[in-house]
Amino acid sequence: MMVLRYIAVLSLVIVAFNSSVRATDTTGVLRTEQDQDVEKAEYLRQLSQDYEKHGDYRRADSVYTLYTDFQKNFYDEAAMKELTNMKKAQADAEQNALQEKEKQRISMVHAMDQKRIRITMIAVVIGIGLTIILAGFIIQLIRLKRRANNQLTKANNELAIQRQEIEHQCDLIAESKEDLTNANDQIISSIKYAQMIQQATIASAGNYGSLFPESFVFFRPKNIVSGDFFFASQCGRLKVFVVADCTGHGIPGGFLSMLGISAVKEFLTTEDSAQHPGIVLDKLKTFVKSTLNPHDGMSAMEDGMDMTICSFDFEKHIMYYATANQTALLVRKGIPHRLKGNPMPVGKYYLEAGSFSSLQQQLEPGDMVYLYTDGFQDQLGGDKSHPVGRKLYSKNLIDFLCHHYTLSMQEQKQQLDEFMNQWSNSRDQTDDMTLAAIRVQ
Repeated sequence: MMVLRYIAVLSLVIVAFNSSVRATDTTGVLRTEQDQDVEKAEYLRQLSQDYEKHGDYRRADSVYTLYTDFQKNFYDEAAMKELTNMKKAQADAEQNALQEKEKQRISMVHAMDQKRIRITMIAVVIGIGLTIILAGFIIQLIRLKRRANNQLTKANNELAIQRQEIEHQCDLIAESKEDLTNANDQIISSIKYAQMIQQATIASAGNYGSLFPESFVFFRPKNIVSGDFFFASQCGRLKVFVVADCTGHGIPGGFLSMLGISAVKEFLTTEDSAQHPGIVLDKLKTFVKSTLNPHDGMSAMEDGMDMTICSFDFEKHIMYYATANQTALLVRKGIPHRLKGNPMPVGKYYLEAGSFSSLQQQLEPGDMVYLYTDGFQDQLGGDKSHPVGRKLYSKNLIDFLCHHYTLSMQEQKQQLDEFMNQWSNSRDQTDDMTLAAIRVQ
């Protein structure tokens, strides 16, 4: 058996040698190792068949065993080679994949670099554009500021010129103010002197305190001199009280009041004239119209005066009265009685209605007679919620007098003063105010 194996091995060596010799074909091309192994296996299979044909079955079996072993080794080696080739191919594929990934990474990095470069270039361009815009804006601001500074300088120069002119005007105004102050002081002094003359004239018109012990007079001019005046005198056994309101106030009213006092003193002197006060008003009316009648082309004046004349006969408790556009008030036991006369003033009037009426009123002890001008009812005042204020009206004055008529003369005067101050509420006086109050004994 061993001999046969050696023979077979020897045969294989011979075959291998022959195979190596035949490895190069007639064309001189080197065949692959796999082709040589196939030829070796085919030789062993044919040799086994030849032994079997010649009846040498032992050799045939030995050669066939070699054939099967060789074939098994051949296929194991082929599988190993195939596995090696597969691993090599896989390694090559992985290497190729890595190389491809590296190429992709390099391409991506390159793309990112290109993108970063583009972004950087865009940012640079935008930055340059913004810088140009900002520079233009700054240049425009500088121009505007320079223009504004020029205008401001021009305005300052104009203001300086105007300031100089204003200072010059102020100097002129100061000089004019000083002149006006001096003139005003002279005028005020003259008006105050006129006030003294008016007060002296009114005082010389009669001492009402001695004629009417239970009486008071509330006299408040709007300005220094007054257009209102009052007059008291004794005419026979009658005692007369007159309250008048001349047109206007201040100096014009003061001149008319002086005229009125002079006329009253001239026409109201006898007991008969005191019993007919309407006739006295007619005479006064004629006197005022003739005195104020224009001469030598002068324009007509429509000034005059409202007046009430009351003549008291305290023995018979009779009051003779006449009113010219005024209302006298009689308060008896707290009830007011308005004593009306003629609704026309003493002077020129477009609705003249004949002569003035002389009227009578029976009196009772304790009655209060009030004679007053319209300066009370026209006084603006009330709550400060009314910026201008509202008029007092005669109703509120009459209510006040009816509420306080029982007080003493001094207390009534004091209460009336407080009432008017409270009503006016620091507002300017609207007109002259005069009220005379007489209590019947």
